[in-house]
Amino acid sequence: MIGRSGLLLCAVGSLAALDDAPARRVADLRIFAGVTDGYEFLNVDGDDGLRVGAGYFRSFVDDYEGDVSGLMVGLEVAGTRSDGPDIDIETIAATGHIGLAYQTDVRQLHLELGPLFGIGRNSVEFVGESTSGTYYEAGVRGALFWTFDAGLQLGIDARWQTARAYIDVADERRSAESRGFMGSAVVGWRF
Repeated sequence: MIGRSGLLLCAVGSLAALDDAPARRVADLRIFAGVTDGYEFLNVDGDDGLRVGAGYFRSFVDDYEGDVSGLMVGLEVAGTRSDGPDIDIETIAATGHIGLAYQTDVRQLHLELGPLFGIGRNSVEFVGESTSGTYYEAGVRGALFWTFDAGLQLGIDARWQTARAYIDVADERRSAESRGFMGSAVVGWRF
């Protein structure tokens, strides 16, 4: 049977365990991999693409009534490859994020929501002809992350975005466009 001293030790141990929980501010280094919609170029559809990258996200409000609630920014660098029977597109882009981070009632779980804007370079191979150009992307993302006590973080990232790759074909400027949903699995570390 547990006496009063045993209950007191359990209570103190529980409070100490809360102190070991992850920091409430977002200061996360992450890597991700996900699937994007394919590109359309000159009425030719490419297959879905694979996007892989890394990023750093940081909130500016460390504690707002006990929550990570407030402005958050992020920067990621990612490469995307979309292959198809007639068109192959590869991009590398730097994408900026701004939005809100919200700490849920479960201390390890937080949500993120906000717009994204990116710019980069692409290379396109279309019917045996290769060219390169400028790449732009814009959209909105929502993400859900679980941060373990040691700092390891697992999450999912869902985006709706439009991406456009500009290229010159036969001395004429054209664009390849991808518009739709992208889902990613994320692994990170909170500092």
